[in-house]
Amino acid sequence: MRPHSILLAALVLILLAGARAIACEDVPPPPIERQTPKNSHQRWGYVVMSDDTRTDGLIWTTRGKPVRIFDRKKGAYRDVKWQKIESLAQVPAEQWLEREWRWLEGGNDQKVYTDRYYRVAKYGTEITLKTGERIVGECVAPIYVQAGKTRRLLELHKRFKSAAPATKKELKPLLYIRKLMLTDRPPKAGAAEGRGGKEQK
Repeated sequence: MRPHSILLAALVLILLAGARAIACEDVPPPPIERQTPKNSHQRWGYVVMSDDTRTDGLIWTTRGKPVRIFDRKKGAYRDVKWQKIESLAQVPAEQWLEREWRWLEGGNDQKVYTDRYYRVAKYGTEITLKTGERIVGECVAPIYVQAGKTRRLLELHKRFKSAAPATKKELKPLLYIRKLMLTDRPPKAGAAEGRGGKEQK
């Protein structure tokens, strides 16, 4: 191709680009759709508390961290990925009342007991994996439950004590996670996400 022909072609391309820029100058860019990133750590399921209250929704623990449990059989800690868990359950291993007390005076080592008590319990945890393997031991972990627009923080405990003392008649039972079921499938059409109430036995 001759030099003047190359120069002419380049000039035509420059003019076309300028025309496109002028034509598009006053046209606003298309809106960017806001996308909500999917959290792969969240899973569908339900939680049943020790008072038989059931909550359905999205369930997860600390993002990016496995559930650590002390495996009694192996005598060692195990880290279990959240996505590999099928169910969790806690069972009270020991329960007792701890009487409230205070020191008699400043600098005096004599204890004065009141007529109020704390509830105290130690819990065992059972984890069932998708493979069917069961791990029994002790576990401490936060559990988040998103039911509709309501988010609730629950916990797996190794040892738990009631927040405030009360008389024996006024003491309420300690709440703990009696059963937690997980699935990778969303609820069926028509199922009520965030359903609450008592579990049917």
